[in-house]
Amino acid sequence: MVKIITETPPGVIHPELAIGHSNWDNPQHLALGQLRMEQLFRTVAIEAPTATTPLLRATPGLDVEAMRFTDPLQPQRKMTGEQYLNRRVFNDALLVIQDGQVLHESYRNGMQAQDRHVMHSCTKSFCSMLVAIAVDEGRMERETAMDQYIPELRSQSAWHGVTVQHVLDMQAGITYSEDYTDPQAHYWRYARAAGYYPPLPGEEVLGVKGWIFENLTERSHAPGSCFAYNSCLANILGMSLENIYGCGLAELFEVKLYRRIGAEADGYFNTDRFGFPITEGQLSLRLRDFARLAML
Repeated sequence: MVKIITETPPGVIHPELAIGHSNWDNPQHLALGQLRMEQLFRTVAIEAPTATTPLLRATPGLDVEAMRFTDPLQPQRKMTGEQYLNRRVFNDALLVIQDGQVLHESYRNGMQAQDRHVMHSCTKSFCSMLVAIAVDEGRMERETAMDQYIPELRSQSAWHGVTVQHVLDMQAGITYSEDYTDPQAHYWRYARAAGYYPPLPGEEVLGVKGWIFENLTERSHAPGSCFAYNSCLANILGMSLENIYGCGLAELFEVKLYRRIGAEADGYFNTDRFGFPITEGQLSLRLRDFARLAML
């Protein structure tokens, strides 16, 4: 049963360090910010099953920290795995699996095994897995127009002829910009509407669905003709799944996937202020439970 963890988030992750809603993803704050998303978003728990599936451990394991790597900043120089993980990729945690066995598991940068780390765009892949289940169960067809599953899109001519497969492939042809270097890109307005950051003065917080229906209304390319990265399309898939199954996406993820992998701890799904799970990037899991999903 999906339960609410945070109904009204405080918007503050660490008051002494002044880490909060407006600066959680600054480089110096990410290590902590990515472990505390429930402080910024309305959050629901995806409950783990009563029985945990153990992860098998390979013997001997893989000592990644002792391995040697080429320094990407100085190709003529070698560095240890510990240096590479800490000072080049600023890794929080690493788990290596081969043939269903764990070769390596380690934590750094302040993260511990019991922490839940936000999965960011890996959440999109889990949404796609739910779509595959819906197709397998005969509830969805990949070549069917998206507006057959989301009635609100039928009045938008830009969505006519856009199929489920187009959305999965990010070839919907809908006008949208996700250029993170451009402060005027659609993405930043979407992100504020979803709750990633506080709204600008006078800006209405529309939530994920409201923003999509109001802003993704024009066509830039013919569907299927051009790839364009668009995080909102994962939310479109999530909306369609809710309509098809007649239940919330978090509940669907819990029943169809999470309770079937033998997870060891509840997952956290962050929602917008209206309760819609932010399907493109706001699932937080323990590393070992992330691995259990990855093994699917």
